[in-house]
Amino acid sequence: MLLSAETLGLFLVASVALALAPGPDNLFVLTQSALHGRMAGLLVTLGLTSGLLVHTAAVALGVAAIVKTSPLAFTLLKAAGAAYLLYRMAWMTLRARRWPWTAAARRRSARGSCTPAAS
Repeated sequence: MLLSAETLGLFLVASVALALAPGPDNLFVLTQSALHGRMAGLLVTLGLTSGLLVHTAAVALGVAAIVKTSPLAFTLLKAAGAAYLLYRMAWMTLRARRWPWTAAARRRSARGSCTPAAS
């Protein structure tokens, strides 16, 4: 079945729009690069792509099929994910002892509060 010219044109326009719109990964890389420099952006990119490699390997090894067919495997995967989030987000946050205002942030804040406002 061939697509009509109208449907094909609409699909092409939607595809180009989606390809040009930055996704959350792109925005994260841009934000880290702007805040911390080129090397931070490169390291974030390497981290994101290594995650893609892990997911691709899992799919190639059939992990998705195992999780789909086994309720026990799915439950264990959910429990492992919840445990990781609790550890990473809750426990590490509670253990953090440093104040969120670093010395550099205090200097920027002080500099910003002492600068006369533009009129």
